[in-house]
Amino acid sequence: MMWLARLLAFGVCVSIALVTYRVWRRQRSPEHWIRRGVVVTAVLLAAWVLHGAWHAVQAERANAALRAAARDRGAQAFQERGCSNCHSVGGGVVVGPDLRSAPAKYDHETLVHFIESPESVYSARHQHPLNEGFSEMPSVGVEAPEAEAIAEYLAADTAPER
Repeated sequence: MMWLARLLAFGVCVSIALVTYRVWRRQRSPEHWIRRGVVVTAVLLAAWVLHGAWHAVQAERANAALRAAARDRGAQAFQERGCSNCHSVGGGVVVGPDLRSAPAKYDHETLVHFIESPESVYSARHQHPLNEGFSEMPSVGVEAPEAEAIAEYLAADTAPER
């Protein structure tokens, strides 16, 4: 949404340039260099803001593509690691809890840490298991990049539709 603010700033700069040019043109002021300076400065500022907005949009698209790739890797890892044997994401309780609400209950870092090493989270929180009525999650040997991808997948699946 940063690009929207930059686009608004672009509109403001162009408006300043146009208003300045029209007002001082009507006055027929002998200080043409001041008018030209303000107009040129406003136009250059508008171009700079528009250039920044363009780069912000491109960065946003690149980040969205990276997140989509991570979600896809996470969905694949969720299946390959057998997470779906015990958990569902929005399908109700299987053996372990439904993970649809996990990203709302725990921050991203905690989720990643829990996927990698559940026993360390249990001992750090002094809570075995984290969810009442379920058994402890065993360590399944998920490495950090894979755990990041699974956490991204869980977060993306729970994100509200736009």
